[in-house]
Amino acid sequence: MKSALLVIIYICSVVLTAPAAANSYGAPTEPVQVLRTLSEYEALEVSFTPGAYADLKSGAAQRLLRLPLPGGRQVELQLERFSVTAPRTRFV
Repeated sequence: MKSALLVIIYICSVVLTAPAAANSYGAPTEPVQVLRTLSEYEALEVSFTPGAYADLKSGAAQRLLRLPLPGGRQVELQLERFSVTAPRTRFV
């Protein structure tokens, strides 16, 4: 009985905290515009909107991006900036 109660409490805590974690990424941005559809490859040719690349490099460390997919679909990606080096890293 105790273990069942713990499982229920755990599930409730995950469900209740999930939306708060998603909100830390802010509203999704759409950094690219579709130039043309390449139907023979099921692909899209896209271009960054003005200023989008610079914003991705220096803007918020956590963000949601909404990107177009073929067929009018979209996908949202959660991005989080990270560093692969430490302050004392040396390249030899």
